[in-house]
Amino acid sequence: MPTIVQHYDKKTGKTRVYESTPHYDPVTKQSRPNLAKSTAQQADILKEQLDFAKSEAESAKKEALFAKITSIVAILVSIAAVIVPVLLG
Repeated sequence: MPTIVQHYDKKTGKTRVYESTPHYDPVTKQSRPNLAKSTAQQADILKEQLDFAKSEAESAKKEALFAKITSIVAILVSIAAVIVPVLLG
């Protein structure tokens, strides 16, 4: 469905009035099917980045849990190293 469009050309400073078709976007100067395709590609890229960020966050959580457990075990071992000689000595 064609529509009447006003387009301001920054280079010439003139405003043009013309009939626009649904296949051309005068602002981006791209055909709309190509615009939709590039938008879909950008959405796919963003989804991949989101999935990667989620996997990195999950990995970081696992590493943090392992570090906490390791530090607790180290503290318990150091406490035991002090208490056992006192009790046996």
